[in-house]
Amino acid sequence: MNPQELKILVVDDDPGLLETLSDALELEGYGVTTAKAGEEALQILDEEEVDLVITDIKMPGLSGMELLKVIKEKNQSLPVIVMTGFASLETAIEAIKQGAYDYITKPFEIEKFLHTVSKAVTQKKLEEKNKQLLEDLGDLNKKLEEKIGQIFALGEVSNIVTRIQDLDTILQAIIYISLEITGASKSAILLLDGISKEFVVEYYKGFDSKLMAALRIKLGQGVIGAGVQKMKPISRKVLEENNLVLGKDEVELVGEGEFLIMPISYLNNIFGLLVVADFPEGKRVSDAEINILNILSRQASIAINNHYLYQKLQNKYLTTLEVLVSALEAKCKNTKGHSYRVGIYARKFAEFIKLSSDEISILEKACALHDIGKIVIPDYILSKPSKLSDGEMEQMRAHPLKGVEILVPLGIMKEIIPVVRNHHERFDGKGYPDCLKNGEIPFLAKLVTLADAFDAMTSLRSYRKALTSQEALAEIEANLGVQFDPHLGAEFIKFNPQIVL
Repeated sequence: MNPQELKILVVDDDPGLLETLSDALELEGYGVTTAKAGEEALQILDEEEVDLVITDIKMPGLSGMELLKVIKEKNQSLPVIVMTGFASLETAIEAIKQGAYDYITKPFEIEKFLHTVSKAVTQKKLEEKNKQLLEDLGDLNKKLEEKIGQIFALGEVSNIVTRIQDLDTILQAIIYISLEITGASKSAILLLDGISKEFVVEYYKGFDSKLMAALRIKLGQGVIGAGVQKMKPISRKVLEENNLVLGKDEVELVGEGEFLIMPISYLNNIFGLLVVADFPEGKRVSDAEINILNILSRQASIAINNHYLYQKLQNKYLTTLEVLVSALEAKCKNTKGHSYRVGIYARKFAEFIKLSSDEISILEKACALHDIGKIVIPDYILSKPSKLSDGEMEQMRAHPLKGVEILVPLGIMKEIIPVVRNHHERFDGKGYPDCLKNGEIPFLAKLVTLADAFDAMTSLRSYRKALTSQEALAEIEANLGVQFDPHLGAEFIKFNPQIVL
């Protein structure tokens, strides 16, 4: 800071001293403003910026001490030098206590005066430099915290993607992290429907639920649909630079403020969109945020691709196991098609009591494999025409656990495991393998128990004839609260299934 850049305010009621001090300071290169009273000095300070105030203590009207007090209340960092006669030395010392930088006793030598001014100016330079350094350090700390936060976020997402097979958990975590990184309040992931070629909202946070349920974005159409097809990020800046105008539905999605849309793609196959909107007022998406969200969208694409591959693998396993079950049942004409029929009864009953499509999907797969454990049961036991011995019955009752042992290592459809394990439990706790009762039995397992029992009773066995549909339902009614859940069993009777041939 050069002297020419500094402005000093000198305050004294002695015009001669004011002129002398002003000339001396100007010769040193300082800019000088003078005031003959404390009130005039305050007016100057309200209108101009100064770097140093030099004031006499004893003045008519507003004294130097009073002026010092007002200055320090308004600007603690502005240095003040007080001038005093020897008789008011105690007052000068008190001024130091009140925040004055230094004092000069009258009469004084100009060289000493200029030396004191130089020290005050140097001190101010140091304070301003320290202040700037602290601000710079604060900015660096903030940027460092942001980088650490971004690195941590990416690490968390990577851990989730590699550790969890559940797509819901992965994508919901990505939504949460995208909001944390950007400070936005709305985020959504839309997945591409392979048949309709429309992006449909799958997960969201902060958006209106009705808007999310109705929203459809056609791939290749509109600003967003066409933009993501090119696999490029879309933001307010992109719209402005390319003179693009969003459609009504698109505006409802991203609003009028800043937003960012990242395509979710893998090996040139687009799976969906990551939408982040409703940023803090006045904020623009930074390049760093675009980079981090680009990485997040790639993590999402990996998760989705892995999920699809996992589903394909599951379906192959399920198909293979279903073939094995069918082959097993085909060995005995009385059990041929049993799992298929149980699946039909269970699905139609599930629709009757209005279960969700996800629950019905789990139920169908569970029915197809509910007897998979019988693969390891000796054929002579499965096809024995007479009553089983105690030892043979013990082996037969092991088939639910054997089924679990077959399915668990494959890691497929974990939701069906409880059904396979517990479809022979009884409401009274006398079933197997875990002797569960009442509310301990999984709901879908209780449903399969009804369908399984109905098909078994209406199918021909070597040791008995097949019951009619009404006879089987009467048997179920007689065992409500004993073998079967009374409420679910009553609904099954109302459902009144017809025998499937």
